[in-house]
Amino acid sequence: MTATDKDRAFAHYMRQVAEAREDPVKYAEMILRDEVGARIRMAVLHEAIYAHIEYCRSHNLHAMVLVPFGMGKSVLSVARLTYDIGRDHNIRAKLVCGIEADAEKRLGMAKTIILSNAYRTVFPNVRPNTDKKWTGGEIFIERTASMSMEPTLEARAILGEGVGVRADEILFDDVVTLKNAVLEPANRNKVIDVVHGVWMYRLEQPRGFAIWLATPYHEQDCTNYIFVKAKRARGKWCVLRIPISKDCSRMRCEVYNAPRGYEQATGIRDGMDIPLWFKKFPQKVLLAELEADESSFTRGRWLTSYSAKDLLFPSFPGIWRPPSKATAVGDGWPRVFGVDLASHGRRGNVIFCGALSPAKRRHPLEIRIGKWSAGEWARNMTEMWRLHNPRTIVIENNALQEMVIGMVEDNPEKYPWWDLIDHYTTGKQKADPIIGLPGMEMEFSHGAWEASTALCSDRVDQLGQKHAPDCDCGRCRWQEHAVNCDCGPCTWRRETGVHTRETKDPQDTVLAAMFFDHGCRTLLNYGLEGGEEQSDGIPNDLLAR
Repeated sequence: MTATDKDRAFAHYMRQVAEAREDPVKYAEMILRDEVGARIRMAVLHEAIYAHIEYCRSHNLHAMVLVPFGMGKSVLSVARLTYDIGRDHNIRAKLVCGIEADAEKRLGMAKTIILSNAYRTVFPNVRPNTDKKWTGGEIFIERTASMSMEPTLEARAILGEGVGVRADEILFDDVVTLKNAVLEPANRNKVIDVVHGVWMYRLEQPRGFAIWLATPYHEQDCTNYIFVKAKRARGKWCVLRIPISKDCSRMRCEVYNAPRGYEQATGIRDGMDIPLWFKKFPQKVLLAELEADESSFTRGRWLTSYSAKDLLFPSFPGIWRPPSKATAVGDGWPRVFGVDLASHGRRGNVIFCGALSPAKRRHPLEIRIGKWSAGEWARNMTEMWRLHNPRTIVIENNALQEMVIGMVEDNPEKYPWWDLIDHYTTGKQKADPIIGLPGMEMEFSHGAWEASTALCSDRVDQLGQKHAPDCDCGRCRWQEHAVNCDCGPCTWRRETGVHTRETKDPQDTVLAAMFFDHGCRTLLNYGLEGGEEQSDGIPNDLLAR
């Protein structure tokens, strides 16, 4: 490359820097990198999101953006915050998520951007405040005018501590989660109250600005509370909603509570179609998702919220109790295994262990899930059999299970639990109102199940010290588990909590719980619910069918 070429390339780069300083879209394209380290190219979807946010900011409105999950909204929102920090060193911004881990992750991304060479090129006057320590929840930039002691950017959980005093801008990113919207219904109103009574109250008036980015969960959660008010043209929230079309060929923009002039200023018309983000989500990928799980697709891509009438197990959240001596499981209560096997190479092998109390109440004790081979499954079964000594092991009777069970029954010395296996044929029984999945909802609603909120915790801290059953530290509290935690109990809680009446195939943990429930019914039919020994009138091999 000649000197002239280098000069031209440098001049071109500096023009890009100047454009990035004035245009948030150009800024994002310069700062952000894809998975291979190359600059990103904003899709039409992303340009629409930025145009909506910019319009709302300039017209003293709050911006709500509802888009399908996985569309890059969190990355764009964090980049947008760093852009605002570069433009105004005195800003006091807050980033609020559903859980603290997500908030800190986004703050970490903001730190990486601000400390990058590209950012310093665009905003050379942004300097970290060396007198203030950057933490997992706060970062400080040297201010040019303000004497405020507030962090430049503060990241918190919606129901966490450390709200701070005042804010010029608040970004609410995935504040509503599966847990606080569906699995913990009591928290829906709590989130609404905290958003409006605490966080929004911190905004400086009259120019304080809020952004709400979300994928809806439940028709009574905080996202829908704001959305419904905007649909009725009430309040300052202006909404841009962009669901995937029914045939998965495009996306459609819907605009609510926008003033006149919105279309002319943004180029976004209510009802207009925009192309898919083909790089990440071409039509064939979306159609495959739809075929695999229509229930999740309906919420996550078509942006249709769950409602109480949609969920098959609306009473399921009510079975959870904090650990205490009153809810302790008796050593003599009979244990039951429910087992669901998945094809080789798929994470879906589930062993569901629970106890049956004298009051005929089901108590889940341990749930294991994994991508196992037949041998790995058998080893897990043997280990859990030694730990829990079950009375019966219920396994669905199909070709795959028969093959694996045959392996076990051919090796009785290696697998001494083989004669506890109860072959269960599912078929149409899944829909039976008494012994199928609807029957489990009846049991949930009548108190026939009780699950400890510490089910997913090993009760051991990082130093190896065992914690008491009623310990309420952060390690032991259920609430500290992330929404996307993939341990067995969290997976069961998540899959059962969002199982709808329209779900074609129950998830693996839901089926395993149904098999466990069938085993409990079997014991009840033979009078073994109290933990007593089998009577002489019952053959010893009655449960080994």
